[in-house]
Amino acid sequence: MSASLNNIVSISVEVSNPFAITSDFNLGLIIGKSTAILAKRVKVYTADSYRTQMTTDGFTTDSNEYKAATLYFSQNPKSASVAIGAWDSTGGETPAEAFTACREANGNFYNCCFVDTITDEQISAVAALVEAAEIPTVFWFVTSDENCLAPSKENVLKTLQSAKYKRTFGMYSSEPLIAAAVVGMVSGMNSLAVNSAYTAAYKSLVGVSSEDLSNEQLNALVSYNGNAYTKFGNTYQLTYPMISSGDYHVDDLLLIDVSKYYIQQYIVAGLASVRKIKQTEEGLGNLISFISNACNQIANIGLIAGGIWKGDPVMNLNTGDAIENGYLVQSDSIANQSALDRSERVSPPIYVALLSTGAIEHVVVSVYVNR
Repeated sequence: MSASLNNIVSISVEVSNPFAITSDFNLGLIIGKSTAILAKRVKVYTADSYRTQMTTDGFTTDSNEYKAATLYFSQNPKSASVAIGAWDSTGGETPAEAFTACREANGNFYNCCFVDTITDEQISAVAALVEAAEIPTVFWFVTSDENCLAPSKENVLKTLQSAKYKRTFGMYSSEPLIAAAVVGMVSGMNSLAVNSAYTAAYKSLVGVSSEDLSNEQLNALVSYNGNAYTKFGNTYQLTYPMISSGDYHVDDLLLIDVSKYYIQQYIVAGLASVRKIKQTEEGLGNLISFISNACNQIANIGLIAGGIWKGDPVMNLNTGDAIENGYLVQSDSIANQSALDRSERVSPPIYVALLSTGAIEHVVVSVYVNR
């Protein structure tokens, strides 16, 4: 295990000639009970050769992992690779312990799911771990409990909603492997390429059947922050609404996690690319330029854009002020540093305000007809 970059740059979310920056936001993890790769715990397979690779490793074509990988790679656009993790259920390992072991074996995956049935209590245990994990992770699970389709019923969605787990998403479905398809969908769209920002709502899934839900059932499901791949009208089969137990949309979490990732990476790359960052206003300006480069990259993806700041004031940024490029970087002055901070070579606090592009997912139209 390597030391965390938090030792150098600590970032909370409310580059001249940088090194190459890569990410694995498009790598999903599928965890199953097969013992084929238990000794390795996690193995990454590519879209081009996963069928041969997995069967060579001992997975059968009837195994949940193999079928889930096929669903994962069937989505459009599709991710280039998938991580398969092993759950040692025969050895008495819990799903939460399996998740922890997989995370220790591979720190690169972002979205994850299980492809074998886990109980509501086990889902809650994994959700708690994901919420507290140092490495940003998103957990998807499946439930077929019909209590999720009726108001004021006890169910796992309601339990997780009460816990406000912002990194856990529940899918109501009779398709036990649908989470693998969803993980494949969002992993494929997490390319971080220019103009690749997206919302996970209103997407089609390949290889799984949609649920036939009434308005009343769908409203009850959404009241618990549950999600479904369901039929709308006579034509559409769409994901909806794709919100976490804690009221976060998929793209909300992506903005938070990508922002931390890029800002941290660009600062570290900048620090490593120069002989010295002076503890002067000029040096502070260098740090701000590294952060601005990261923010420009986030803007190019389409996650932030210019507009009006409606949040609380941040230093000289007031509610109602315009943010031209979707971000504003501010800092305290070097002159105001304490002697202790200066002796420990700590920068003054730097504040980054990001203006999310958000998404329009509901439309109200008034039509007036004159005869």
